[in-house]
Amino acid sequence: MECSRIGSETRRKGGLMGESPSCSVRKSHSLAVVCGWLAVILAALIFPGRIAQAQNFLNRGSTAESRVQARVARAYAVLGKQQYARLALEVDTLRMLSERYGDSTGTLYAAWFEAQLLFSRGRVVPAVDLLDSLQILYSHTTRYREKALIALSIGQMQNFLGNYPRSAANLRKAYDYAAQIEDASLLTSILIAQIDNQISLELFDNASYSLKRVALFLAGDTISSNALSYLVSQGDFNMATGNVGLAAEDFLRASSIAQATGNRVLQIHTLTEAASGMVELHTLERARVLLDSATRMSLWQPNLSNSQLIDETWGDYYRAAKQPLRAETYYQQALAASIALQSGVQQIHLLQRLSELYRETQQLQAAYGATMRAYQIQDSIHAFLALRNFASADAEAQHEIDIYHAELKAHMEEAQFNRTRQKRHAIWWMMGGVLLACGFFLYVLSRAYHFRKVSNRHLEAQEREIERTRSELQKTITRNEELRAESMQQTQRINEAKLEIQAHNSQLMNSIEYANSIQQSIFPTERALNPYLAESFLLSRPRDIVSGDLPWFAPVEQALVMAMIDCTGHGVAGASLSFIVYSILNEIVIEKRVTDPATIIYQFNQGACDLLANTERKFRSRIRMDISVLSLFPKAGYALYAGWNQFLFYCADGRRIMRLMGNPGLLVLSEKPVEAAVNQRIELTEKCTFYLATDGYANQMNADLEKIGAARLMALLEEVQPLALSQQKARLVNFLVRHKLGADQTDDITILGFRL
Repeated sequence: MECSRIGSETRRKGGLMGESPSCSVRKSHSLAVVCGWLAVILAALIFPGRIAQAQNFLNRGSTAESRVQARVARAYAVLGKQQYARLALEVDTLRMLSERYGDSTGTLYAAWFEAQLLFSRGRVVPAVDLLDSLQILYSHTTRYREKALIALSIGQMQNFLGNYPRSAANLRKAYDYAAQIEDASLLTSILIAQIDNQISLELFDNASYSLKRVALFLAGDTISSNALSYLVSQGDFNMATGNVGLAAEDFLRASSIAQATGNRVLQIHTLTEAASGMVELHTLERARVLLDSATRMSLWQPNLSNSQLIDETWGDYYRAAKQPLRAETYYQQALAASIALQSGVQQIHLLQRLSELYRETQQLQAAYGATMRAYQIQDSIHAFLALRNFASADAEAQHEIDIYHAELKAHMEEAQFNRTRQKRHAIWWMMGGVLLACGFFLYVLSRAYHFRKVSNRHLEAQEREIERTRSELQKTITRNEELRAESMQQTQRINEAKLEIQAHNSQLMNSIEYANSIQQSIFPTERALNPYLAESFLLSRPRDIVSGDLPWFAPVEQALVMAMIDCTGHGVAGASLSFIVYSILNEIVIEKRVTDPATIIYQFNQGACDLLANTERKFRSRIRMDISVLSLFPKAGYALYAGWNQFLFYCADGRRIMRLMGNPGLLVLSEKPVEAAVNQRIELTEKCTFYLATDGYANQMNADLEKIGAARLMALLEEVQPLALSQQKARLVNFLVRHKLGADQTDDITILGFRL
């Protein structure tokens, strides 16, 4: 009743003063808006902490932080699948984002993932350099699984360094955290790491108990990575306890599983360990077969750690076979590999082997030097471990101090904030309540007056909007159905095209493989060369599946004609030219009985021009060839050589390598007369050795874009002269593999070596 009376008086006074009701309402609405803003300002003064807290929350959930966390999650998932190639990309991206946004936690995670990546590739020493970051991350994270994995990584690195007690402590922590989450696979990995640590500490009873527990976890599992690691650990245990026969059987079983699962690196490792057991059992023939298999596989799967183990086992083999010089050579190669790996423990072990070998051969001065060097390395390792432990303890203490200061600062800021909020709350509470009440009252009055008119207007607008939305929705549905049908058609066409491309690719690869088989059939083999030569080898490594290089051989009357041709291009193009070259050489040498090298090259150029006469001149001008022809006349005691842009390497005295160069420049197919090749005479001696080679070996680059070069190739050939040709081939292959580690092959590589 009172409200009605006040409203009537207001309308009456407004009418007397000439004001309309709408004008009065607008004034009331403006006053309500002003009061509302005053209420908001007052709330900001009374509750400043709440607004600040909201702002801080937005920063914590910002896009930068979410991107770093998402990248950590992706790297964690890739690590669980052991996809190390993808993990390297994820680590680089995570480190870039962390440095860009200043996220120290992301940097620590990047260090952990990088350590796992390096450790998986056998690069343990660079991984150990990240040990401090892993220890800080271990204290920072709160998730049990991550703590277990990080503690496992730290334990494995410390075991490699020879810090066995600290390794055992970290592995126990990892096992406790893994037991909390009941992860059987992770528990198995930790137990296998504990077995290696217990063997190093000579706690064989504990290692035997751990092996039994792992066997329970792996019940029925025979092909997983954990099952493979279990067999390797069981072989190490049997080897350490003197059961060499059982150890060899375990390593052979592990090798079979590694071959079935495609783990070539571990297959090489287990074959070598089995061969080591055979050497200890003095089953030398069986050991040599296993070592030959491991050595051949290591040529195609290079791994410095495996190379060190293979060389060490070869040294043990030759030591058991009473060949001390070869044993010393392989021990020295293994020592060089352990130095490259920066493995102090392996260096000490190999120096001890060398010292024992020297004592057996009465080289007491050399034995004393090897022993003293082992002691020096052992002292260096102890000093390094002491410094590493001191630095790790200092880093952990500093991290705890930083955490304590951060927590203390947060508590002080919170206390100051609470005091300020209480003061403002006491001062403005009464005034804020009054202003809020007035604003709310005026707002209700203005809304009540305009409710009916505004609601009708809104209702009409809503009806029009609903009708318009319904029409647009119908159009959208129709358009979506059309797009869906079109998308399904495009998807079907794409799938059909994909299947067709895959079929073409399969046919193409089958054709190339077939061409490779045909090309291999025309290459000279050791069986074909043996009736005419004392020793020979053929080193052929195409850059692609088929090669543009052609080694050629034919006996003609009293002569042996050898040739090496490097055709233009690689792959299918070069291989196609090699078949043409093969046909022309057969016609000149075998059918026409031509044995003079210069004449062979001249007729070869003419024959190639005649054979390709129907092709375009532009095509013929692009064909380039390097060629060497060597005719041997053993009964006459001399040889003739002619070539074009190729070297002939030969050794007449068993020590020094000589080099002959053919005509400079490339041999171009042309109808015009070409410069005649010049014969060069070589007097044959007993066991004279020749090498026909294309420029692929000398021009091969390494990761630093450095070529091997002809001079280094000659030095390498001089170094291997005392060896048999089969061993020379192995040394050439090993040097090539080590040189181009981390780089792609740049050209077809072919070397034909033979000895009269």
